Amino acid sequence: TFTFQIPRDILVWTSEATSGPPPDTCELAPGGSCRFADLTTVDGYPNFTGMDLTGIDLAAANLGEADFTGATLTGATLWVASGDEATFDGADLSGAQAQRARLGSSVGTNFSGANLTDAVLDDASGAVLVGAVLNEARVTLKEPTDLTGAYTAGASLDLNSNYEWSLTGLDLSDTYIGPEFSADGLLRITDLSGSNVEWASFSDVDLTGANVAGVDLSKTAFNDASRCPSGQPPNPDVYSGGCA
Repeated sequence: TFTFQIPRDILVWTSEATSGPPPDTCELAPGGSCRFADLTTVDGYPNFTGMDLTGIDLAAANLGEADFTGATLTGATLWVASGDEATFDGADLSGAQAQRARLGSSVGTNFSGANLTDAVLDDASGAVLVGAVLNEARVTLKEPTDLTGAYTAGASLDLNSNYEWSLTGLDLSDTYIGPEFSADGLLRITDLSGSNVEWASFSDVDLTGANVAGVDLSKTAFNDASRCPSGQPPNPDVYSGGCA
């Protein structure tokens, strides 16, 4: 048998009617918070150009087609922020935490010291990437860009094959490198000197005559369409080291 206790008191909660719009949950200001916010509903959208948003929290926010051109987002938090059509051209995102963010266009953006792990940058041409962490990030560069000082290991680099590229002195271990559009032909790389390409994967890449001084290609993978520094196709009988 079970003993049941009958409650003697019942507490009923009621709410009071209110009027007016709900409280603003997105403060676009230095140190403000727009975490989980939908910026398409924020006053002024999509024009946020030139704003001072130092230290703002945009984690998991829907950026929509927001335009942050020239804005200051130093030290901002943008974890998992989604903005395939957003624009950060010329903005300052130095020191930003943007893991797994989708940042749209970021031409000429200052990403120095930013954490861009697993982020997607649709065009980061001319961006400042010194000290930026690009591990597992997908970075598209439509114009030659200096990657010196960036942590590029494990990144995916989609480069415009209409240009010749120098990738000297970089840690490209576990990195994918190929043309932005394979239909545009092979990606011409002229200089790999001093770079670490251990377990890197080159797809549709032409290294004919490239400077590979100090480079160990014995653990680097090439697809069949690629060309080795000798101008010959890689050895098809091995997964890695086909151009060694």
